[in-house]
Amino acid sequence: MSEVAPLSLASIAWACVSMEVRQAALLDRMAGTLFKAPVDEGVASMAVWTLSRAEPDLRRAFRLVLSARWRIPPVSLSALLEECEQRGLHQEERRVLRLMEHGDLAPVVMDTCAFTAAFNTAAETRYSGDRQWR
Repeated sequence: MSEVAPLSLASIAWACVSMEVRQAALLDRMAGTLFKAPVDEGVASMAVWTLSRAEPDLRRAFRLVLSARWRIPPVSLSALLEECEQRGLHQEERRVLRLMEHGDLAPVVMDTCAFTAAFNTAAETRYSGDRQWR
């Protein structure tokens, strides 16, 4: 599989996940190798989207983005950020926001991180307080 172009690898994996065909070996290969060198923003977005929806624990998606030896365009990380937010994975959500913290988006992401941390802390405190009274 080493001679497969990044676009082809991401497209095949995307098609499999979209059709709910789970190919663990293909997803593992993509997670471990695709981001070793910079790829087109479209390929990066497709790969992150694919792995963000491929499994419940997001393990492969994080393996992919953390293996990058280059700065992933922030828009390419949006699918992973969305999955973390929707699943209530606050710590992972902040990890993705930190990965997005470069270039023109850095000030906005820093503010978002601070707001998200404060909001999640307040929500968790309120929820635990509600449980005490039940």
